[in-house]
Formats: sequence, structure tokens, C-alpha cells
Amino acid sequence: MSTPSKFSSGIQIGIGSPGVDYQKTEAKNMVLQNLLSDPLDPVEGQEYYNSATKRRRYFNGTVWIEDVVLTPETAASIGALIAGSSNKNILVDADKIPISDSVASGVLKYWSYANLKTQLLDWLQGLNFLTNSSTHTLTNKSINASNNPITNLILTMFGGGVIDTDGTLAADSDDKLATQKAVNTKFTANRQRSTHLGTQTASTISDFAATVLATVLAGISFVTSSAVTNSDSILVAIGKLQAQINSLNAVDGVVFKGVINASANPNYPAANAGDMYKFSVAGKIGGSSGVPVNPQDTMYCTVDGSGANNHATVGANWTIIEGNVDYATSSVPGIVRLATAIEVKERESSAAVVTPATMQLIPSIGEALIGNGSLTDFTITESTFGALVKMVQVFESGELVFPTITEVGTGNSFDISFPTPPSTNQYLVVYSYLTEI
Repeated sequence: MSTPSKFSSGIQIGIGSPGVDYQKTEAKNMVLQNLLSDPLDPVEGQEYYNSATKRRRYFNGTVWIEDVVLTPETAASIGALIAGSSNKNILVDADKIPISDSVASGVLKYWSYANLKTQLLDWLQGLNFLTNSSTHTLTNKSINASNNPITNLILTMFGGGVIDTDGTLAADSDDKLATQKAVNTKFTANRQRSTHLGTQTASTISDFAATVLATVLAGISFVTSSAVTNSDSILVAIGKLQAQINSLNAVDGVVFKGVINASANPNYPAANAGDMYKFSVAGKIGGSSGVPVNPQDTMYCTVDGSGANNHATVGANWTIIEGNVDYATSSVPGIVRLATAIEVKERESSAAVVTPATMQLIPSIGEALIGNGSLTDFTITESTFGALVKMVQVFESGELVFPTITEVGTGNSFDISFPTPPSTNQYLVVYSYLTEI
């Protein structure tokens, strides 16, 4: 040990000294070093008194630890700590409920909420009070089954007047329970039209359809043909509709009369204006000399009182409408389409018809050899339909000659005259002409 030095504030041990060995004797009147903050470079076990916090602090080799001052607790304060700072209205099984053990001289203990429920149930069952098999009379009490269903209830368990077995449900009460049989009896009675009292829908009347179908329209009137309104009864509405139909017939409205098989070339039927028929099989109508008809064709009469007769006699009283006309071909008549000017010019279509507005003049060339050794005048005709000769030239052995030519530009023919009869095929005639297409 180094030689200690004495200071007015106490004894200081020298650095590197092994320390003071008190030999198991008391260190009397010893005062810890007073500091306002932790000293620098502490060693494990070093301690001092913090004059700011009024607590002893010691260094555990890592951090400084300060003494904790314990406040004495009472049973009430410990209970508050267990229960929390405020009351709890809804408990869960894990919650702890503090109690004071009187046998152990007020020692504070606790029960869990789950344990408390178990203890209470055991106590209640021990009193034979509302167990699974017990009975009890409830006076002025309400049964709240919550999520637990009440089962095994039978009629005899209820007091008089609670269960209503009356099939008419005449009591009409909010305090009675009707049995299934009573409800079914009442429902069946309500479905019977003859026993029902009050308003009822068609779907709940057992014999509604049969009753409506069997109802006779006694008293119906066909005088008024005005429009049906939402205030009309069924009988009045039907009468108005029939009157409207009658009015249509009176002004020769079209009425479909049926189908005619024309394969045997039948005569026209007796009819009035507006009567219409449809043909199902091809043939002739109006006898063997009648008009050809095909399936889907229709005819209607245009004269009242037309008799049943052949085409020559009553055919003028009928109008036939073709209902199955196909497109025309080179061999079958039918519907055609008008060609456009471009189609005519380019000759693009063989299924369209040329009209005067779309016809065009096409130039062409014709040739003919003339001369027979006896005639001096010759007439040449271009047989192409609509041809119009515009220019004529005559050649002999490739050389152009000039005979007399007339009628050029007026039609499809022209005349050539020579002073002397040309020999056989002496001259070649070349002419140009226009045709419409």
C-alpha cells in the first residue's frame, strides 16, 4: 500500500493500491463521495452518492445503476393495480378479480374470471337451481335464450289459452300461438273461392282458372267499338274489341281464309272483298286455263259476292301476289337488277339489265366483197342490232377507189354504185359502225 495522504474531505487511497482491508470491522461514519453526475472512467463496483437525484449509484461494469425507493403498498392499492385504474364492464376469461383472504388475515389473492364462473355454476347446481334436468316455476319472468335454442317443447307444457288450435283463427290475437294444423286449415280455407272473405289474388284461388274459363259472357254488347280504357270491365272490353273486329270486316278488311293446294288446277273459291288465300302446292288457279301459281304465293278477292268459278268468269275479281320470286336467268323469268354505266361499259355483269340511260355506243368494223360481173348497184346491211354505219371505204387490190356511196350515217345499211359492173369479188368494202350496248 502506498503512503496515504490526508485531506480535509476524507481519506483517498492511492492509485494501484490493493485497497483497505477492514479485517471484518465496522466502517463507522463513512460518507460516499458526493457528485452531481457520473464520474468519468468508472470501474466495475464503483459507487457514489448523486446529490442531484438523492440516490446512490453504482457501476456494474456496463452502465450506472441507481437505487429504487419502494413505496409501501396496501391491499387496496395492490387491488387497484391488479384491476386497473378504471372499472371494466365486460370481462373475459383471462381477467383477474382481486379478493381478500379473511382466513389468511387479509392476504390479497385473485380469481380468474373463468374460475369464478365455474365456481358459481357449481354452487348454483348444488342448490338444484335451473340445471339441465331441473324444473322451476318462473313467475313474472322473461326467458332470454339468446343463442341457445329452446327445444323439446310440447303442447302440454303451455298453460291454457296460449296455444290456439282453432282452424278459423277467430281469436285474431297477438298473445296466442297457432298450431301448424290450425294455420294449414286456415290457409286451405282461404284458397277456396266460395269460402273466402275479402280481397284475394288469382294465384291463391284454388279454382280460379276453371272458374274464369267456365264463365259465360252473359250480357255482352257489341254495339260500342270505341277504344278500350283502364276503367272498362272485362266484359265491356271484350265487347268493344269484337265490335272493332266487326267494323273491320264491314269495310272489307283483309281476312285470311286458308291454304289452297293448286296441283289439281282448282277454280276460284266463293269469296267477299278482303278474303285472302295462300298457296301451298304449285299449279294453276281458275281451272286448267287459269293463272300459274307457286308455293308462298297469295291471292285476295276485291269484289263482294264473287262466286266459285274459273279464271275466265271470276279471275278479274282476284289479285295474285307472287311470294317466292327468284332472280331472273337466261332461261327463268324473275327479279332483275339494273346495270350501272360502268358495268355496261366494262361488260362486267351478266346478271344486270341495261337501260337506255346506261347504253353506250361501241365502234366496230365490218367487211364485204362485192362484184358479180352483172350488177352495178349493191346494198350492204350490217345485221348487228342497233348498228349505225358511220364510214365506208372501198379498195381494189389494196388501192382506195371512190364509187358512189349513199345512205351512210342514217341506219345500218348503205348503197354503192359503179359505172360498170365489177367482176366477181373485185372490190373489198370496209365500213365502221356504232352499236349500242
